[in-house]
Amino acid sequence: MTALVVCGASAGVMLVAAAAPAGGEPRATAALGIRLVDEEVNGQCRVGDAAPGDVTHWTAENQWTRTLAIDTDDRPEGCLLYFGLNNLDGSLTGMKLTYTFQYTTGAGGYQCPTASPDPQTVPYLPLAWDYPSWASPIRINTHDDGGWCTLNLAISGRDDVGLDVLFEFVGDGGQCEGARQQGTNKFETVTSRNSVTIGLNSDDRAGACLLSFRLRHI
Repeated sequence: MTALVVCGASAGVMLVAAAAPAGGEPRATAALGIRLVDEEVNGQCRVGDAAPGDVTHWTAENQWTRTLAIDTDDRPEGCLLYFGLNNLDGSLTGMKLTYTFQYTTGAGGYQCPTASPDPQTVPYLPLAWDYPSWASPIRINTHDDGGWCTLNLAISGRDDVGLDVLFEFVGDGGQCEGARQQGTNKFETVTSRNSVTIGLNSDDRAGACLLSFRLRHI
């Protein structure tokens, strides 16, 4: 095993060092990382059947992530959502995954406090190495005030890599702009030719927004 030493990282990006497989060993596939933090551990942000809190999981290419439930409301604080990539087999090299997080008229920055019109890049090491990397988080704190947060995901640089986005709702669908009823299982795919936008508008109405992702070559 060969250690990789990192001397620095650009602002807004967290890099987690790891070791690489020895030469000739088979490599795992690329992976998508999801981290969801329930800031007050009060059930507004959940990952699958895990207890609310700070939950991180990595999912291999061609596999769906666990379901994220976003249910922010008038309870204190909200959710932090992080995206990560690990270019284990080098198959992502040249691909750029970005997101833009903004708020609609009436939402105010306090419901989407990390909103910015500038696309944020999900970083990764551009060679085959076990080196998981995280982008800066988005913070979701929607409640009964007007407006909502929009999350747009885009890919550039490669035509053969896609990110499937399954966006569904349970309960009052008005909390999840553009989502389908839970169980519909119809996803949208982010590609170099198609970005995907979802709207997060959860509040004190019943139910929640459900999100799952799948990274794959297309």
